[in-house]
Amino acid sequence: MRAVAFVVGALLSSSLVEPDAPIAARAFPSIPPLGSTGTRWQFKPKDGVQKVQLKDLGASHPGMFQLVVKAKHWFTAAAANDAAENTHLTVTIGA
Repeated sequence: MRAVAFVVGALLSSSLVEPDAPIAARAFPSIPPLGSTGTRWQFKPKDGVQKVQLKDLGASHPGMFQLVVKAKHWFTAAAANDAAENTHLTVTIGA
């Protein structure tokens, strides 16, 4: 459960990059709990990255989490000028 406590209070950032330059980036100061079970957290901003959800996979996969990031209009088509296989999403949890 120590990993969960670390994640809840940690900074989460996401970035989408291509070999020549970053396309977009977003930082979230924290992800509030979703419900009362203590196994899910969710943040829903209004623009760009629309949803960040983190789910503890529990006893069946100890120490593992599922991350869902949903974005809409996060970057322009002109910014994403490389092939999809050359574009990488990086998510960092913690400092």
